[in-house]
Amino acid sequence: SSPGSITITSPNGGENWTAGQTYTINWNSANVTGNVQIQPYRDGTALTNIATSAPNTGSYSWTIPLNYTPSSLYKVSISAMSGNVWDFSNNNFTIS
Repeated sequence: SSPGSITITSPNGGENWTAGQTYTINWNSANVTGNVQIQPYRDGTALTNIATSAPNTGSYSWTIPLNYTPSSLYKVSISAMSGNVWDFSNNNFTIS
């Protein structure tokens, strides 16, 4: 069988999102079964999960918490709950 893959398409760098607003996290996956975990990072530090176990549908609506520190150093990771498959945003995005 082919190895699994997850590829984040948004946010993947350069976006400017606003705390308190809802945005859609998008990704493509291949040969990944089961749910995914979605986690935000700020300057390399993991924050509380966006979703601990979300359906692997390729999109997830995220309302950014109001208490997030404004920064241009955010990324997200999406990882398969089964197997060793994940992806990070290619570049930083901003939360203001």
